[in-house]
Amino acid sequence: MLPSDINQLLQTTRPDVATWAALCRLLDAASLSPQQLSEVKKALSSWPREVPRRAPREWVPEFVGSPRHPYLSLCCDVTETESLYNYYIAQISTSPKLRLRDGSPAVTMWRQLRGRVQLQNGTSIELGAGQSGLADLGGIMIVEQGNHRFNSYIEIEIKICGKIPPTAREYMGSSTRQLTDTESDQVRRQQIQIERGGCYIFCDRVAEGIESLCQFRSEFVGRIHDCK
Repeated sequence: MLPSDINQLLQTTRPDVATWAALCRLLDAASLSPQQLSEVKKALSSWPREVPRRAPREWVPEFVGSPRHPYLSLCCDVTETESLYNYYIAQISTSPKLRLRDGSPAVTMWRQLRGRVQLQNGTSIELGAGQSGLADLGGIMIVEQGNHRFNSYIEIEIKICGKIPPTAREYMGSSTRQLTDTESDQVRRQQIQIERGGCYIFCDRVAEGIESLCQFRSEFVGRIHDCK
């Protein structure tokens, strides 16, 4: 059985990077048996895979060939790579919550590339040029109402846990830090999309992104009813 304070953190309803940091401190102060370590691993497997579990400095071997810290096996890093974007796309497209009446996916998403890329012929092009704040993922949601189907463009901006910018609609913290230029463009794009009845979502875990899409669908249907 695990110490109660460790077990309590492992069962946190919405674990984040702060939860992990607190857990690391408790693990450092404890002396876990191999069986207890296995219990910790099992509990961590239920955490969202989008939540980074970076190794504290003292867990990282100082020299090549140094003994591996036993808790390193609990760690995982998360960065904004194509692998993470593809994970979001796969989870959203297969979510039972985002299905049409015939069982087919209600949402189709794709990666929206941004930045300057070099072509094989030596020239370069700017991807996403003229679209300030373009989100990482774009997509189409099909909304069913009666015998009719409606298409709506949607966007999802993926952030690493704890990196959703203040002033974004989804931000839940109390930070008043200055936004970067990129974040300012993204928040402005979100505000414009929402004002026009569109969908622009910031999320740092896929389950919450799916819930936000479900909420947008409900709002979309509500606006259809209001027009009748």
